[in-house]
Order: sequence, then C-alpha cells, then structure tokens
Amino acid sequence: MGNLLNQILALASSFTGLMILIIGAFLPTAILFPGNDLTIRIIDLPITWQVSSVILCALIFEQATALIAIIAYLTIGLFYLPVFHGGGSIGYISAPAFGYLIGFIPASLIISTLKERKKGNKLITLISIAIIGVIIIHIVGIINLIVLSVFNKVGTDIFTLIYSFTLSPIVLQIMVCPSIAILAKFSNKILIQ
Repeated sequence: MGNLLNQILALASSFTGLMILIIGAFLPTAILFPGNDLTIRIIDLPITWQVSSVILCALIFEQATALIAIIAYLTIGLFYLPVFHGGGSIGYISAPAFGYLIGFIPASLIISTLKERKKGNKLITLISIAIIGVIIIHIVGIINLIVLSVFNKVGTDIFTLIYSFTLSPIVLQIMVCPSIAILAKFSNKILIQ
C-alpha cells in the first residue's frame, strides 16, 4: 500500500512540475526597481519564465520527478500543444531554439545532482546551481546552433544566432536566478514540513 501511495505522490509531483513548466512558458518576466520618488517601478524583461521554470522544477523536485515533467513538457510541445515560448509542433525540431529545449534535460539532471550533493538549502548555493543550469541550457543550445549551421539548416550566420539565442537573453536569465532560488527555498520549506 505504501509503494502505491509513493507512486501516486510521484505522479502528482510530476504533474505539478509539468504545470509549472507550461505556465512558466507564458509568464512574462519583470523586475521591481525603485524609482526616484521612492515608488516601485515594474520593468518588463523580454524573456519568459520558461527557462526559469525548468530550473525551479529541478531545484524543487527529486531528479526523476523533474525529469518526467520536462520530458512530458517537451513531448506535449512537439506533438500536441504550442506550449513553448515560440509555439510548438514537430517542426520545432529543425528550429534554432530546439537545442535550448533539449538543454532542459541535462540541465535538470545536473541541477538535481548538484542539489543532492550539496544537501543544503542555502540561498547562495541555490543561486549558484540555478546559474549553472542556465549555462548548461545555453551550451547545449549553442552546440545545436553550430550543428545546424554546419549542415546549412539555418539561413542566418552562426554569430547572429548565438547573439539572438544566447548572448541577448542569458544575462537576463541569470538576473532572475536569485528569484528562482528564493522560490525554491520557500517551496522546499513548505514541501519538507
């Protein structure tokens, strides 16, 4: 009976992770910034929470749970619904952004492994792990861009693609890492107690 309950809880956690990923793909990102008159301004950033949601899932859930959620998200986006930031469908496999989506898998595995090894829930550790996750996603994405470029599958030069898909968003995605870490720390406290 206990094993069945554990399986049900794991499935529910994976479904929760999947919902975080789907909702995150559509959430715009913004930062709060103090104004000159001591008011708080909201500054919209030109990225969504798609990458942040992947990192959050890997920081909150166990490795297998996060991996199941990410694979389900990629499957839904490729075969069923346009849940990716730029849409979705099987045609996305040949898109320059696809490598970044595939990067979600190794990023999740490495984030989960680092989280398990550190055994801590210190904010600075979670921020560092989140930044590593962003970098892994971009490394895999750049490798995909290079492969597509070598086989002439993209109509744009490699430097423009790397600028558009990595150099432009990576700084903003790293800026969001402290927020991801705070959410993960808070979520872990709730889930543990």
